[in-house]
Amino acid sequence: MVRSIISKLYKKTDAKLDTIDLEEDDIAYPEVEKALGVGGPNSPFESEEYSERFFELLEQHPKVKKDPDLGVVILAYVEGAPGSKEAAKEAGVPIERVYEYNRNLKPILREIQAKMK
Repeated sequence: MVRSIISKLYKKTDAKLDTIDLEEDDIAYPEVEKALGVGGPNSPFESEEYSERFFELLEQHPKVKKDPDLGVVILAYVEGAPGSKEAAKEAGVPIERVYEYNRNLKPILREIQAKMK
């Protein structure tokens, strides 16, 4: 669960956004906005903002700030570690600690998701 939540959010941050120089009061603005998918929950722009905010809250969480190894394990998942064994290897942390971090991360991630609603 931990890896899947983190990796899904990370994949959303890969969206490339193009800027179009168009004033909001321009008559064509709503049509361009609709064509780009801006403003909807599935738009690249909204996904990018959501992911950035999620990671900001995760990084600022007291338990993550308190333990630098936890941050390194999270980063291993973000970078694509498919499971605990790989995350432990990438982070240089014993597998038992990664299991413990996974248990601790589940409520942290739920808490952050609740704040994001």
